[in-house]
Amino acid sequence: MAHKKNIYCQELQPCHAQCSDITEEDDCKNECKWENGSCMLNPEDRGSRQGDGTCSENVGGMHQVCVRFNDNTGEVFSERTGQSNWSVERKGKPHCLCLGAYSHYVSNPRQQGTDIPALDVQCDAIPETALQEEYLRHWKDWNGENLTQHAQDAVNELIEVCRKKADGDPDKQEGLRRLQEQGSCAAATASDQDDGLRPGGLRERYAQIFPSNNRNVGGHLWAKHILDRRKHLTNHEFRQLFNEYCPVSGSPVKVGRPPFRYKDKMALAGREDQPQQVSHCCWPCVCDLRDCAEVAVKSYTTKDGTNDFNMLVMKKNPCDGRPNGPLDGDLERQAPELHCDQGKLRGAETVSETDLRPIIGMASDIHGEHSPDVSPQRCNDRAKDGFRSGMGTLFRQACGL
Repeated sequence: MAHKKNIYCQELQPCHAQCSDITEEDDCKNECKWENGSCMLNPEDRGSRQGDGTCSENVGGMHQVCVRFNDNTGEVFSERTGQSNWSVERKGKPHCLCLGAYSHYVSNPRQQGTDIPALDVQCDAIPETALQEEYLRHWKDWNGENLTQHAQDAVNELIEVCRKKADGDPDKQEGLRRLQEQGSCAAATASDQDDGLRPGGLRERYAQIFPSNNRNVGGHLWAKHILDRRKHLTNHEFRQLFNEYCPVSGSPVKVGRPPFRYKDKMALAGREDQPQQVSHCCWPCVCDLRDCAEVAVKSYTTKDGTNDFNMLVMKKNPCDGRPNGPLDGDLERQAPELHCDQGKLRGAETVSETDLRPIIGMASDIHGEHSPDVSPQRCNDRAKDGFRSGMGTLFRQACGL
């Protein structure tokens, strides 16, 4: 089964107990059967599974959603989905459901305003194909009922359930995220290959990162490019790459240029005894970052293991409440990479699945030489002058000021 992947882009697990691992006859039950002194999978108890025990059927009923029925769900599932009363016999056992039945079941509360017992979804045993468009296209209707929207709602609910089950497992969370973005585990794996990005080489990726050849307010795209390659970087390399562009303007920053220090009560880490430094193209960007961004501590896995990093995020999500498409006003013409898709900034890594504020850079602990401090008075004078230096008002418009 090594070639089959689940929705975490890990090896697809069987949708049944590992009967062969059970050594006591009293424990050999449900879908397992004691025979000739050993416990084995009952061949008569298929539960719509394939011969290898997985929910990977891609023809016929296409049963790909693995659940385990308990006394409550087994009692009501068939009735709720308008089928014969087969689920009563599946109490305590796993079963591969088709998306049609799963959609019909989970959509009932929305249709009727009633509560139903939640299904025990076995996410490790759900194949990656269950989230792919090709699979969804088969479920425009089921048993005479139009399921076009219900099927999509059900998949969204399935993703949310499995995301919560992966809480505390960054590898699973990352696999699910990349599958959603790339469309298949093969594509996600290919995009995760080491393409040689190292400190000093970020500027060479400009054309790849900015197809429009316009980097204005493009910090989120620089950040995403680095974050996608973090597993191939040491902590030092990871941090150093974030010093090679300005998170406000999106302009590349010359390697070795001293960063700016944030040391007053506006310090990005939020504590006067923990000043931070950030690289910028020019001093006015310090003023804009103070007003528009803050630090969110995020855990990332690099070559050196999992560590916390002070990531710079916009205080507001630029796409909150906006329709799909480019940001309006001056931004549409002068910052064409700012584009909203489904309530988030296109191409951005966000704080979380529910907090859609974009990550635009990283703040680091003070070390070595730094550029002259930018006083609050200097920022006030710039504001009185109409923000005519640096990025002008573009970044401030994007963050809602």
